[in-house]
Amino acid sequence: MEVKKRNRKIARYLDIKIPHVPEGQEEIYKTFNSNQRRAVIARLILDTGHPRSVSQVALGKKFGITQQRISEDFKVVMPQVTKILKKEGEAVIHAVMNKAIRDCVNGTNAEKIKAAQLAKDYHGMLVESGEIEKAPNEVLNTDIDWSEAYDQAEKELEEEKDE
Repeated sequence: MEVKKRNRKIARYLDIKIPHVPEGQEEIYKTFNSNQRRAVIARLILDTGHPRSVSQVALGKKFGITQQRISEDFKVVMPQVTKILKKEGEAVIHAVMNKAIRDCVNGTNAEKIKAAQLAKDYHGMLVESGEIEKAPNEVLNTDIDWSEAYDQAEKELEEEKDE
């Protein structure tokens, strides 16, 4: 006898419309169904940036349910929220790293060396995250003795200060 798998569609909590709750009428939260409640929770976590920034006890009181039920709601929404937070975090890291490298490349020789080291570290981070494959050492030239390059950069910085 073949067992059929249940084709259960997971709600996209960020697409669920949340009814407006006027100030002073917070009792309306207690009428929310589970999908509306989870949509509120997902948005709160995204707004604060981390699930630990949202009090499960306070939410339980707000919705008139137990903290244990709120904890279950967190477990349900976290896969979606985690994907979004990860993508946002990666986008911020990419933007910051690219700007830092560009700023260094446009600077002095010492800053160009820092840019090269930053780019190398950034590449390592991307490899560790699985976003890209590791390039062969001969392409990246990862066997460079950076201490000599830094010594040269410090010497150039000192010379620039003396001028």
